[in-house]
Amino acid sequence: MQRYGIKIHRFGARLKFGKRAFIRRIVLECSYFVCVAWFLLRNRKRFDAVVSVFPPSLFMLVVAAIFKGKCVGIVHDLQGVYAAQKAGPLSSIIRRMIFFFERRAFSACEKLIFLSREMQERSIESYGLDRSVCSVSYPFVTVDKFIDRNKIKLCDYDLGEWSLVYSGALGEKQAPQKLVELMKLVAKKDKKCRPFIFSSGPVFEQLKSDADNSAIEFRGLVSEEDLPELLMKSSVQILPQETGTSSGSLPSKLPNILAARSKLFVVTDEGSELADLLEDISRVSVETSWGNKDRLVRSVLDLRRMEMLEDDVSSVPEKFKIDDLVKNLTAGFYL
Repeated sequence: MQRYGIKIHRFGARLKFGKRAFIRRIVLECSYFVCVAWFLLRNRKRFDAVVSVFPPSLFMLVVAAIFKGKCVGIVHDLQGVYAAQKAGPLSSIIRRMIFFFERRAFSACEKLIFLSREMQERSIESYGLDRSVCSVSYPFVTVDKFIDRNKIKLCDYDLGEWSLVYSGALGEKQAPQKLVELMKLVAKKDKKCRPFIFSSGPVFEQLKSDADNSAIEFRGLVSEEDLPELLMKSSVQILPQETGTSSGSLPSKLPNILAARSKLFVVTDEGSELADLLEDISRVSVETSWGNKDRLVRSVLDLRRMEMLEDDVSSVPEKFKIDDLVKNLTAGFYL
């Protein structure tokens, strides 16, 4: 595929990933390893630099062995953080494997760019990385214009209905069961609330098939061109994080949600960088525990009723701009 002057190679369209997260991770890591190895063996002399996005991480072993040019890594998630949440003998083996591969992958890069400072500090501490090769570039706004194409209908605003929306990937780090439970409680408390989940994958299908979740409308992921409309029409967008995982990632869709001017409800860890970044934005409500369900419901409803300050409507922190990433990437090529 040729797009924006970039040639894109897609792999794995016919792969079957299975329902268990561990099996899906193995299939992804191994298949991507094979694809990268095949591509680099045929083309390694054509390139001066490689930009690797982690995860996956296993493929970096073959990049380090075959490719002799510059390598810059962009760390999107820390898989070791999520693996650490599970107990048991098998989970212990998985944690050691992830630790080994992530450390090797990160150490093979001349420069590492993390999507949050919390991720950077966790990686330096866990993997003994050289701080001088590490930097932070936050996720950035990817939507140029928010246009209502009249393709997405969420609820009847004339009847006073409002939408509580989650959109995006749905896995363990999004605390899916807790997300669904919160949405049902809010809808029970306020009959005008219409909860929606836009996603795909095994977790999504499992939640969708559960008869107890009938209060929520499950829809597939929207196309790239329809995403701005979805964000713009959402009365309240919700960003959930599982307890103890805030140092593993910073939601990359956050800047687009803020740019869309919708209200945002966040559940994250106490003292997390995500909470700090959002503390001065009035149309955002942040909770730091899933424990008190009544408090969470009240917080969502209070946010819904809150009047937004005029100077806050379009506010997006300066950190969420693409300029820092471009600067860090180009600096990485001239080390």
